[in-house]
Amino acid sequence: MMAHRTTCRTGSYIVAALLGLLSMSNALVAVPIELVELDSFTWTQRNIIKNYMASSNTIGKSNSLVIADTDKRGIVRTYVALSRPGTGKLVVSKENMAQDTREAAFIAYQALIDVLAQKYNCHHHNTTDIHLFYGASHVEMPSVGVAISVSIASTLTQRSINQHYAMTGVIDREGNVCAIGRVQAKILAAKKQGITHVIIPESNLKNLKNCPELLAGMNIIPVHHISEVLEYVLLPETTTAAPTTLLPTVPTTLLLCA
Repeated sequence: MMAHRTTCRTGSYIVAALLGLLSMSNALVAVPIELVELDSFTWTQRNIIKNYMASSNTIGKSNSLVIADTDKRGIVRTYVALSRPGTGKLVVSKENMAQDTREAAFIAYQALIDVLAQKYNCHHHNTTDIHLFYGASHVEMPSVGVAISVSIASTLTQRSINQHYAMTGVIDREGNVCAIGRVQAKILAAKKQGITHVIIPESNLKNLKNCPELLAGMNIIPVHHISEVLEYVLLPETTTAAPTTLLPTVPTTLLLCA
């Protein structure tokens, strides 16, 4: 099988993400998160994700509201995060994630660390590699940050995601949910898919004035921080775990970062 060249950006992509207090006896721990950018996923990885997307398991699966590249209409797309034992890598593919989206994914993961430690007692991100998949063709928009955060949080905590929710929003490094564009088109996309609960940035509420027909039958949930989103969409702990050992290890010999 042909090897896939992996590139990794240094500098802003390798940061020290501070964990919250692990316990009264533990101090703050600095853990690096490394963004690994594959040119494309292997045939094995694609097969795994195709089968997982078709399964009934909802761990790591989030409904993201995005805008189509072609006709600029709103659409619902699935993000999936799967995990395997590792050292804290976030593995993405250039094949169907543009640079803005890959950067949004990295920031989203970085912003989650404290939230997961403090609210969910989840500290094992530094012993896990997250492989992030997007169930569509190439897309470029940072407004997928909320959905990516939810998928990563779900697979790290092994909590399923409520599939009655769709979401949109940019995540900054502090975990704030920031404004996005074309919010009405995105809500319409959710409505057409039969998804009645839509999470949007609180700052986008002003864009929903005077559109009663669009909002009829919809539950619009404005939020300002990713911790609020997780409270809405993560279900209680489940015994149905997502696969963690089927994904191939990212070969360290292919990493080009120092």
